[in-house]
Amino acid sequence: MKTLKLILFLIFFSTFIQAQTYQFLFDKNYSSISAAESIVSVFQTGSTIESKLLPTQIGKNINSKWGKKALNVSYRLSRFHLYDLPVINSFTWVQYFIFGHGYQYRNLNYTNNKFELNTPYPYGKGGGYSKSGQIESNRQIGQHERAAINYGGVEATRILSSTISNKWIFSDSIYFKEAMFCVRAFNQSQYKLLLLPDISESSNIGNSIHFYLFYVNRQYGFSNSNNLMYTPEKLRKRAWIGFLNPFVGFAFLTAIYDYGWHGKKFGKLRWIKFGKLSYLPSFRFGLTPFGDETFFESFLKKNNRAARIYYRHGNPVFEKFKGAGLETFNFWKFKNRGYLDLHFDIWNQPELALGRVEERYSTKGGIGGMVKLNFKIKIGDLKSNVLLAGQLGYKTNGYIEGEPLQKGLIFRGGIAYEL
Repeated sequence: MKTLKLILFLIFFSTFIQAQTYQFLFDKNYSSISAAESIVSVFQTGSTIESKLLPTQIGKNINSKWGKKALNVSYRLSRFHLYDLPVINSFTWVQYFIFGHGYQYRNLNYTNNKFELNTPYPYGKGGGYSKSGQIESNRQIGQHERAAINYGGVEATRILSSTISNKWIFSDSIYFKEAMFCVRAFNQSQYKLLLLPDISESSNIGNSIHFYLFYVNRQYGFSNSNNLMYTPEKLRKRAWIGFLNPFVGFAFLTAIYDYGWHGKKFGKLRWIKFGKLSYLPSFRFGLTPFGDETFFESFLKKNNRAARIYYRHGNPVFEKFKGAGLETFNFWKFKNRGYLDLHFDIWNQPELALGRVEERYSTKGGIGGMVKLNFKIKIGDLKSNVLLAGQLGYKTNGYIEGEPLQKGLIFRGGIAYEL
């Protein structure tokens, strides 16, 4: 009987979970963008099944209010430590190593790359490593490409955290497992920067962010590790900006207060209301080939449509760079058959030091941009929750998170499903 109930739940769960869309996307080099969407979908599917098997509260027959509270808080803490955290860490490290650093290797045509993921904490030491394989003997690598290799893991987990939180825009609810996952992915991208030791304090420099700083400094003529212009201290101070992200704040409250203390499965994403228009400001922090940059974001929502308008400002340690963009969500709907969305970004960036066969070269700096169409089209019956999904676009030479530095076409494809 329990098995039958579980099967019926999986078939009809879209009728009682608030609307969200999850995607499985694929592209040529298995990018961090496609991986983030697919990982979140796998995680959500597993969490949906698990929610029917593992309760959030136990001890219903205990009469003491505080006794029951103490038992349940202890239960949820133990469950988090022994089960939730190892699962979340495993997904996070996969994104960090295989689809972060690994994606940068694949962009540069490295083959036979090696990855190792350790048994997750508390059953092992956790973490892992990635190592590039072989490359064409006459293929040159530019300084900015080397920088990209080393910020790849941080960039990938930042994309993962944002991918998770974007799922809450329309439902306004935050599932506790996704809240934990969002916070963990955010921490991996953020604390890697905040806890970065000074180079003089480390006898064995093996930190990817240290190497990132070396390559950025070297590109601008500062090759002496004892006299860098762009230092770990400067990076640490600016990285605090990343904590002005309200999505992560609401996720933390959901995980700690709503779930940890009260045993609720869902928390709330709270907006600033202007009549029928909902507004939420946010900040994000990230790394680029030229130094760090800060995103100033505005999320706007009305009915079942939303948009993200943003301005990104680079830290002018060496050169000035900036950009702005627009990303829509469920903006154009076609007779219940599907959705079409736009992601547009325009920037003013310095030249890029890239490489190719037998030579290094620099791209032309200045104005560049990207335009990308995101689509979802229903497959078969209009009542179906399964959609064909993908991204089509083009970008010029330049940096935008998750995409190659070189100019070229953007194509990703897969399937999506609505909850």
